[in-house]
Amino acid sequence: MKKTTFVLALCLILVAPAYASRKSPSSHAHGRRSPAAARVVKKAAAKPVKAAAAKPRAAQKAPAKPARRTANSARPVDKTKAASAQPQRRQRGPRPYQLVDAQICARVEGPSRSRDYRCIDETDSFLAGETVHLWAKFANISAGYRYLLKTYRDGQLIKDSKSGWYPKSDQPVASYLVHKDHNTIPGSYRVDFLIDVGDGYEKVASRAFDVEVLSPVEGDLREQCHWPAEEDTWAFCPHVSTGRHRSRGIAMANDNAAWDVNLRDYADANKEVFPVAPGRVVKYGNQWMPGEGSYAAVLIEHQTAAGEKWWSGYLHMRRDSVRLEVGQEVDLDTPIGRVGSSGTSNSHLHLAIYKGDNQLGALKSFNAEFRPRTHSELRRVAGITRD
Repeated sequence: MKKTTFVLALCLILVAPAYASRKSPSSHAHGRRSPAAARVVKKAAAKPVKAAAAKPRAAQKAPAKPARRTANSARPVDKTKAASAQPQRRQRGPRPYQLVDAQICARVEGPSRSRDYRCIDETDSFLAGETVHLWAKFANISAGYRYLLKTYRDGQLIKDSKSGWYPKSDQPVASYLVHKDHNTIPGSYRVDFLIDVGDGYEKVASRAFDVEVLSPVEGDLREQCHWPAEEDTWAFCPHVSTGRHRSRGIAMANDNAAWDVNLRDYADANKEVFPVAPGRVVKYGNQWMPGEGSYAAVLIEHQTAAGEKWWSGYLHMRRDSVRLEVGQEVDLDTPIGRVGSSGTSNSHLHLAIYKGDNQLGALKSFNAEFRPRTHSELRRVAGITRD
């Protein structure tokens, strides 16, 4: 019993100092910690301590993977490398040719023994159906070359005409660009002349001309909407400016650009009407026969040597004056009929020039320039050929 008591006393003596030191307050606080504070300290002690030399947060992030490039994404460009890879444009020095002249001609003669082509009757005005000759002369050509003609009608490109490649000669040579254009329907034209000597086409000249139609009535004319002061002068008045609403014409044709043709004091009654250009009589809108219907109308189809078609329509003629048949060929001096008042309240000729297609609702009128019908003009064009 005494031995047991002695052992217990010895244990208390050894344990008591350690227990007392554990319960003593910390060096930075005053008094005993509260149970809540003790828990906070305990949790903080459980967390690992960060190293003093920790890297900045941005440096700790893993490097981003490059974005996956799809078929539509652009490849990154090295601007320095791309600039050096671009082809250097060759500086153009003196051109290896000389343009002598470029003209629009009624006809061209040649070549003669001197191999010259000559422009005959330089002009900027033609009648529909006439052949337009394009002419240019070059000298001192010291390189291989080829030509290009660009033809525009009313601002729209309608044709490219290219030549073959001519090889370089031992000595500088002269050359002619001669081209026939048969695709002449009414309108305003521009032709650009271009040459390529091995470094791309360049425009060297540009020329303009108009294609007109002959007046369908004999006598002087002018475009206006009131009576001419002079007798026997025809007034060509735009149809829509006379107060008429924008309605469809025969066969639902668009006649907004049609003309009303009058003489002073309605002296036009019974005057003869002629085609504005050579052509062939067809059904109006592929529906109405010549002179048929309330307007006693006639439609004539015109076709260029290049195959392009256009039409001219004539309305309000005397019904008994129209004696044409479908398919009949007409010339500039073939009578169509006589001015009357069929389908209207006063005598006048309703005239329309059409593009489009000769089907119901597919004819569309457009503006055209008219040339007075005179005997001298008829004699001049009597020999028109589509050569």
